Amino acid sequence: MDDNFSAANLPQTYEQWIKIIEQIEASEQNPQSFEQEKLKLLMYAGNYLMSKNNLEDSKKAFNQALSIAQKNKDLKNIAEILSALAQIYYFENDAENAEQFLLQALDLYIKEFGQNSKQVADTYNNLAIIAEKQNQLQKAIDYMLTHIEKLKQIPDTDPNYLATSFNNLAGIYLSIGELQKALEYLRKAQIIIENLPEKNLKVLADIFNNQAVTNAQLKHYDLALKFHKKAIETYQQLENKDDYSLSTAYSNYANTLYETGKTIEAIKYLDKSLEILTKILPGNNPQLKHLQETKEKWLKSL
Repeated sequence: MDDNFSAANLPQTYEQWIKIIEQIEASEQNPQSFEQEKLKLLMYAGNYLMSKNNLEDSKKAFNQALSIAQKNKDLKNIAEILSALAQIYYFENDAENAEQFLLQALDLYIKEFGQNSKQVADTYNNLAIIAEKQNQLQKAIDYMLTHIEKLKQIPDTDPNYLATSFNNLAGIYLSIGELQKALEYLRKAQIIIENLPEKNLKVLADIFNNQAVTNAQLKHYDLALKFHKKAIETYQQLENKDDYSLSTAYSNYANTLYETGKTIEAIKYLDKSLEILTKILPGNNPQLKHLQETKEKWLKSL
């Protein structure tokens, strides 16, 4: 990358990026040959500005990049830009536009890479996320099932990715109350991770947590308690601490303990969850308020 783009002085706005890109373009002996480099710089700018949550300027950079890619009929980069714009709309809570841009990207990825490609599989996964956000859960399930089938057709698919997808699909089934389906996919996810020489402990902990919640809803309390303990132990082993997930595992464990009549122990684990959340969430957060109210209710029941 040009010296103008050293890590210490990356431009923070679209206008700053354009000014520097135009300076580079003006210094080129053959500006026409600079067009592909300009496309790359604009895409880099779009991604950087998105990472800084400057979504409007990110959108401007990607739209300018899109005009260059479309002019050159560059299907791969058109699809990547459409996917990036979809991500921006998702961050802006505009799920409808996000879905439309992803569907356009999907058509181009299929033309460029074929049906069973990582790009197509990833796009179906993203479509599932958007459908879930819109509470269109059956559509989310359909997209996730297609995503998983595509992953299975790709020889070098990361098993951790496939296990995560099974876990995410189980989460959607859990949301609509199809608990046996949720358990089916959670078991598949667990088997994949546990058979790997190097296990992704974060994924495994998430799987244990979902298995605990699902079994608790089925009133299979012995199994639920077993998986709660496994989830907590596994989250505690993570090198990169995930405090929010650990606090969720504590509160889920507390709920099951309360359901089984172990109120004093339940309050102990609810306190562990609250201790973490009070450090990472603002005091007026609804989740904090809910847990505090739950604790008061449980104390009164003693």
